[in-house]
Amino acid sequence: MSLSVGASYDEIPYEGFALYLMHPNHLAALGRLYAMTPPEVENCRVLEVGCARGDNLIPMAFSLPRAQFVGIDVSPRQVADGRAAIAELGLENIELHELSILDVGSDFGRFDFIVAHGVFSWVSEEIQERLLRFCAEALTPHGLAYISYNTHPGWHMGAMVRDMMFFHARELTGGRERVRASRDLLRILSRALLKGESPYARALREEADLILSRPDSYLYHEYLEESNRPMYVHEFVARAGAAGLYYVAEAKFGNMAAAQPPELLRPFGDSADWLAREQYYDYLKGQSFRQAVLCREGVACSRAPTATGLMSLRIAALVRPAPAGSTPSPDGAEEFRNFHGDFALSTNDPVIGTALRILAETWPRSLPFEALWSQVQDRLAGRAAGPDHARPSRPAASPSQLAETLLAAAANDYVEVQVLEPEFATAIGEFPCASPIARRQVAAGPRVANLRHRMITLMDFDQFILPRLDGHRDRSALLAELQTAVQDGVFTIQAQGRPITDPAETEPLLARQLEESLRRFAVAALLVG
Repeated sequence: MSLSVGASYDEIPYEGFALYLMHPNHLAALGRLYAMTPPEVENCRVLEVGCARGDNLIPMAFSLPRAQFVGIDVSPRQVADGRAAIAELGLENIELHELSILDVGSDFGRFDFIVAHGVFSWVSEEIQERLLRFCAEALTPHGLAYISYNTHPGWHMGAMVRDMMFFHARELTGGRERVRASRDLLRILSRALLKGESPYARALREEADLILSRPDSYLYHEYLEESNRPMYVHEFVARAGAAGLYYVAEAKFGNMAAAQPPELLRPFGDSADWLAREQYYDYLKGQSFRQAVLCREGVACSRAPTATGLMSLRIAALVRPAPAGSTPSPDGAEEFRNFHGDFALSTNDPVIGTALRILAETWPRSLPFEALWSQVQDRLAGRAAGPDHARPSRPAASPSQLAETLLAAAANDYVEVQVLEPEFATAIGEFPCASPIARRQVAAGPRVANLRHRMITLMDFDQFILPRLDGHRDRSALLAELQTAVQDGVFTIQAQGRPITDPAETEPLLARQLEESLRRFAVAALLVG
């Protein structure tokens, strides 16, 4: 990686985030789904290539204190920022190095998981080849690598807009100047094409509007870096194979051809092999980004996810039953919604409906498949018995049927699968304590990483409360600080349309809001014991 790349990240640091698809817990679960025997997560060793300031790697290290984490990046500024965060948090199982993958030798040892997000497409072919060969050499026998990259055909539009940006900013050298010029161009394009009805005009306007909605760091490093080499999936798989790597799946396996209805790809012929189907699927979808999970060549694994693999995992629900009073489904099916309240799925199957309700009640905890199946049987047996009958034996049903249905649910992001239950508190103690990672991050904005390795956007009130949950303040102390904030004008409390500042009036309102905030933190997996 050239020095200029490191300098560009020093000038405009990358705004990182926790991505659960890269967490060892998810990668190991994916390995099990594909009939592999992945490394143990608790004591694993992880390398992140292009770790920036550690926004993804540091929460991993906190969540897995017995594991070891190493990050490398060519940006001195970002590595220094990451090291400062590690020191502040007191983490001893993570280290960051200002280093290119070209300079990593065998003295780094082997790793159970190697992850590289936002790196492969943005570096030279020499570095791409080194990254692939390093993964083949440095992975432990059953280790897994995650590599994301920009993909054709979907990135053809992005590449065209990128060329426009380069032309428009051709006489500018500073990164900030080039970003401003590019944003000006995108606004001009968006306005000029506002009434355009051709497919080209609509596609270009949508691409411009999408880029305009992203932060400067994304625009710069995604579109204005000197290197950006999208490729077709068949090309990536061939290059990985030449380096000694075997393509297992996408980190989000629902984005694969194998997870689609068979009739979608049937017109391309039944003789098409798995890779041809993946390529045809990308043509149909206009795929622009992939997140490949790879292993060393020769490791046994399935070509499709298996229900047997799912039965060895823990399950967490990402949907909720529709609230009481919602408009019922015309066919009487039970409806479930995502965390935003949008419709997700409906089902008339009592087994899957019962399973999803049990998982929703268990949230934010997960359940091992075996325990979930047992509870489903118990609840269905109780329903069959009714209030005036003796409890019958458990109804006969197939756990593999439930596993197959949950596998499809996982592909559609209705449930999440994992090997381990992350450590977090659901009970709100006398001295509530929030994740130190989130408490540190909230100083920079409302998006913080929770203990499930997902990003959470906090409400304004929650942003005030979270950094104060250090385990040394009880509710009385928190309320006192809230009262001071009201008196100082940080918050405005209203009752019946009028602002109030009298502590006697504001105290019960603030106390109620505080409890609601604490409950939100507990449900969002932001509290520690």
